[in-house]
Amino acid sequence: MDEAWCHTQYLTGALHRKSSDPLFQSLTVLRAHLLEKGGQGV
Repeated sequence: MDEAWCHTQYLTGALHRKSSDPLFQSLTVLRAHLLEKGGQGV
Protein backbone atom coordinates (compact mmCIF):
# COMPACT_ATOMS: atom_id res chain seq x y z
CA MET A 1 0.00 0.00 0.00
CA ASP A 2 1.31 3.43 -0.94
CA GLU A 3 0.87 5.56 2.18
CA ALA A 4 1.77 8.80 0.38
CA TRP A 5 -0.90 8.16 -2.28
CA CYS A 6 -3.50 7.36 0.38
CA HIS A 7 -2.60 10.49 2.32
CA THR A 8 -2.88 12.65 -0.80
CA GLN A 9 -6.24 11.09 -1.68
CA TYR A 10 -7.48 11.89 1.82
CA LEU A 11 -6.16 15.46 1.90
CA THR A 12 -7.57 16.38 -1.51
CA GLY A 13 -11.02 14.97 -0.76
CA ALA A 14 -10.73 12.35 -3.48
CA LEU A 15 -11.76 9.55 -1.13
CA HIS A 16 -14.98 11.36 -0.28
CA ARG A 17 -15.76 12.01 -3.96
CA LYS A 18 -15.06 8.39 -4.85
CA SER A 19 -17.30 7.12 -2.06
CA SER A 20 -20.27 8.95 -3.59
CA ASP A 21 -19.45 8.16 -7.24
CA PRO A 22 -21.75 5.46 -8.71
CA LEU A 23 -18.85 3.84 -10.59
CA PHE A 24 -16.78 3.38 -7.44
CA GLN A 25 -19.84 2.22 -5.50
CA SER A 26 -20.41 -0.47 -8.14
CA LEU A 27 -16.76 -1.52 -8.01
CA THR A 28 -17.01 -1.86 -4.23
CA VAL A 29 -20.08 -4.08 -4.55
CA LEU A 30 -18.35 -6.17 -7.23
CA ARG A 31 -15.24 -6.55 -5.07
CA ALA A 32 -17.38 -7.67 -2.12
CA HIS A 33 -19.14 -10.30 -4.24
CA LEU A 34 -15.83 -11.62 -5.53
CA LEU A 35 -14.44 -11.87 -2.02
CA GLU A 36 -17.56 -13.78 -0.92
CA LYS A 37 -16.83 -16.27 -3.70
CA GLY A 38 -13.31 -16.82 -2.39
CA GLY A 39 -11.43 -14.47 -4.70
CA GLN A 40 -8.52 -13.85 -2.38
CA GLY A 41 -6.49 -12.16 -5.14
CA VAL A 42 -8.85 -9.18 -5.42
